[in-house]
Amino acid sequence: MVVAVSLAFFLTAIPYVRTPLPKLQSFIPMYEVALIVTDTITSILLFGQFSRTRSWAMLVLASGYLYCAFITIPHLLTFPGAFTETGLLGAGSQSTAWLYTFWHAVFPMFVIAYALLRNRSYEEIPQSRVAIAILLAVGTVASMAVVFAALATAGMDFLPIVMEKDNYSKQVTSGVSPATWALSALALIALWRLRRVSTLDLWLMVVMCVWIFDVGLSGVFGSARYDLGWYAGRSYGLLAASFILGVLLVETNLMHGRLARTKSLLSEALEKNAARFKEIFDNAPLVVTVKDLQGRYIFVNRGTEQWTEHTNEELIGKTVRDLFGDSDYTRTHEAADREVIETKNSIQREFITPHPLGPQVSLFAKFPLFDGRGEVEGVGSIALDITEQRKADAALKRFFETSVDLILVTDRKGVLQRVSPSVETVLGYKPEEMTGRSAIDFIHIPDLEATREQMRQARVGKYARNFETRYRHRDGRIVLISWTGVWSEDLQQHFFIGRDMTERQKLEQELRQSQKMEAIGQLTGGLAHDYNNLLTVILGNAELLLESLRDRSDLLPLAQATVDAAERSAALTQRQLAFGRRQALEPKTTDLNMLVTGMIDLVRITIGEQYKLDLALEDGPWIVEIDQNQLETALLNLIVNARDAMKGGGTLRIETAKSTFDKEMGSVVPGAREGDFMMVAVHDNGTGMDPETLNRVFEPFFTTKAPGKGTGLGLSMVYGFVKQSGGHITVYSEVGFGTAVKLYFPRSESAVAERPVLEEENYPRGQETVLLVEDDEPVRINTERQLVSLGYRVVGAPNGKSAIDLLEKGLRPDLLLTDVIMTGGMNGRELADYCGERYPSLRVLFMSGYTSGVLADDSGALPASVHFLGKPFRRGQLAKAVREALDTSKSPVPA
Repeated sequence: MVVAVSLAFFLTAIPYVRTPLPKLQSFIPMYEVALIVTDTITSILLFGQFSRTRSWAMLVLASGYLYCAFITIPHLLTFPGAFTETGLLGAGSQSTAWLYTFWHAVFPMFVIAYALLRNRSYEEIPQSRVAIAILLAVGTVASMAVVFAALATAGMDFLPIVMEKDNYSKQVTSGVSPATWALSALALIALWRLRRVSTLDLWLMVVMCVWIFDVGLSGVFGSARYDLGWYAGRSYGLLAASFILGVLLVETNLMHGRLARTKSLLSEALEKNAARFKEIFDNAPLVVTVKDLQGRYIFVNRGTEQWTEHTNEELIGKTVRDLFGDSDYTRTHEAADREVIETKNSIQREFITPHPLGPQVSLFAKFPLFDGRGEVEGVGSIALDITEQRKADAALKRFFETSVDLILVTDRKGVLQRVSPSVETVLGYKPEEMTGRSAIDFIHIPDLEATREQMRQARVGKYARNFETRYRHRDGRIVLISWTGVWSEDLQQHFFIGRDMTERQKLEQELRQSQKMEAIGQLTGGLAHDYNNLLTVILGNAELLLESLRDRSDLLPLAQATVDAAERSAALTQRQLAFGRRQALEPKTTDLNMLVTGMIDLVRITIGEQYKLDLALEDGPWIVEIDQNQLETALLNLIVNARDAMKGGGTLRIETAKSTFDKEMGSVVPGAREGDFMMVAVHDNGTGMDPETLNRVFEPFFTTKAPGKGTGLGLSMVYGFVKQSGGHITVYSEVGFGTAVKLYFPRSESAVAERPVLEEENYPRGQETVLLVEDDEPVRINTERQLVSLGYRVVGAPNGKSAIDLLEKGLRPDLLLTDVIMTGGMNGRELADYCGERYPSLRVLFMSGYTSGVLADDSGALPASVHFLGKPFRRGQLAKAVREALDTSKSPVPA
């Protein structure tokens, strides 16, 4: 708006610029004094702006206005008629004209420099050099004014003539005025191109517009003193000088108003903040205090009151010594305060603080408080109770140092920062041998990438749980470790807890092997039971044929071969039943030393003279309850296997020893129970077994012997027998070093062992009545035929229901001979129970291929009152079992 109005006046005045007007001698002194005052005040205000902004541009603009004030002074003094007719300072006819040119041409240059500096970023002048910069600027522009004044007066002869009397039209013709006008225009363009325009820049553009109008009216379109253009140009000049001053005065006034309002608001805010900070300090779980230089409390928060159990009034003005007396706590606090005051630095200390509930660990932060001169006037203190944290740290340290599991702390690159002492047990290294090294040095290479992926997942917020990594032990072996890990973003560290899974992995393999053996045992036991029924028929009929064909020399060998084959088959099925733990045991109290000693001759015959026999028997062995015949068979199996493994020579060692298993051992050896055990072991120094063979050693029909040299049932039988006897078995073997098989049997409460009694084969006979119950018809017919041949009267029944029908119809047998497992809804045990309730004197003999879960107790042994005949059986075994059952002290069945 100002530019538009000024332009209108400028355009209106151009046609009349050369119109002469009255000559007012006082105009120049008044006009230029006003200019000097205005420009000086403007420059002072701009220098003040510079001292706050420390901007090079502001310094240049302030210098430009000060230059205008300085150059106006010689122009006023040399102006003809102002003070003297020809002017002061030795002025000539050209002096004022050239001073006007130096004035109006140089100021636009200052504006151009200001615009260029505003458009670019320059480092601010340091605050310490502001005053120096202002003094240098004042000196520079003053020097410029003096030089230009001297040149326009004393050196006037060196300058071209631009004025004749009161006419200075030669300024136009010589190009001086147009050049000055062009510089003003360039200054306006430079301001116009500023990227970020401030209020000062905007009004400076207005100044330059009016400045152009001033030069145009008085130096370009007008060329004589005291005409309209001359007067109008001077008026424009004064107007231009006033704009920036007015803007700065208005801005200063507004700033003072804002400062006053801000001061009021700050005062209110300070009061509110003081109350708020007091509230914050009071509610914070901290002890906050301020002390003066004499150590007296001048501020305490509510936490301090609670901690010391003193009120605010009781604490203010007191010292630590007043509260706690002459103590170590007091002296350490006073020393810390002195250190803060002397060094003017903050410190942190941990103090054991006396407290009614006991000593507390507190973390104190002490810091200096400064006055306006930068001197320390007090000591501030903030304390935090870290007692529980220290207890937790100590507990964590104990956990870290005593943990059985391995604890590792690594940075994001996998470099080990901390390693728990348990690493020596798990990996064989000392913690200091691993700390500072990369985990790559210890991880099994194939597991390296998987571990890195787990670490990457942890860093994106996922927990690394239960991943397994193999590490290399110091001795070279591989250790499987199961890890749980977490990433701390604050600490930039991984935390891992690992458990050695090597033994567990081994136990899991052994458990799977045990479960597999159990399943195979179930299968083989079932098959053996059915096969026994067939063998019973074959063996029974073969024996009858053998009796009937004694006079037929041509057929007798065939019958004998049939009997021999059936007996060998029966032996195989017994081994299968032993493996499946489905044979009926006859346990007796046994001294293992006596049993082994009694077998020595048989052992020597079995292994031959080329093998050395070594005995290592426990002194005072514990007594065990086992089936002696089965144990002898088991030991012979192991001895034969040991002999075959030594291939023509070696040492066979039989050992007995006492062993006690606790809970820990029971968890390490699968199937082992707590308690006392007697061990018997067979060692050899033969070829040994590789791990694959060792894993299958108890499987039925698995053998490493050549075809025709073994059935693969020997160790299976041993395994089943030991398990059924309540013990367990372990096999240790290494290729090239030999094998040791150890059998463990639970200690018996009995102190006396029964000596092994050799069974005498006989054929006792009788005439009693036998009720034979068997669901397998061939077995029933064959058994009936054998009983009849032994003199007994026999009545057969295919199942339990039929047997009960016979009894209810009046049959009174002397003996119930029944199979255990039968079809028809009633097994042999249930039939015996039924008969026992109604016919208490009826004797019972069970027969079966196996008895597991039906007749045997929890230990696998038969109750003492139960008579049992295992299938398949020979006629002599049948005769003896029937006679023993009949000869019990029961009364005959009542008629």
